[in-house]
Amino acid sequence: MGRLNRILFFLLLGAASALWAHSAAAAASLESLRKQLETAAHLIEDSSAAKRVQASGNAEAKALREEARKLFAQAEQAVASGRGQDAEKLLADAKKTMFKAVQTAGSGAEKTNKAKSDYEAREQSVRALLKAQGRVADEKHAGSNEARLHREVEGLLEEAQTRYRKGDYVGGKEKLDVAYG
Repeated sequence: MGRLNRILFFLLLGAASALWAHSAAAAASLESLRKQLETAAHLIEDSSAAKRVQASGNAEAKALREEARKLFAQAEQAVASGRGQDAEKLLADAKKTMFKAVQTAGSGAEKTNKAKSDYEAREQSVRALLKAQGRVADEKHAGSNEARLHREVEGLLEEAQTRYRKGDYVGGKEKLDVAYG
């Protein structure tokens, strides 16, 4: 074998090795993307986080989950058409969007629970003060101003309770705040 033939042989061997290495890396990258797709699919569709979003009743959280589903579908299309970098970005965006949906779902329930407990604490305070005011008024044989104030506070309590029964804890507490002040 001549020197030129040996050089050509080694060049071809080097090129074949590079192609094989690139092909192996591409296959590994594709396998990694497939695993990421499986993980994201589970997160968006079957995980406890997905169930939490669905059960929350929070429209904004559900809309974010739908957005995550759309991004996931686009990522699947990108993988199928060989656009790995696009797929990775779309998957990352889908996961971020789903995490935001979970946070939004949780914050809605937590805000509702806090508003409800704030209402109940304020109602208890108003009732205690109203009861004390009534005892003092009876002991001092208070006049019409005290009786009028007592009726106003009772009216505000009724309005607050109506809002509470409708699930408007914040509005109910606002009425209680007026009665408390």
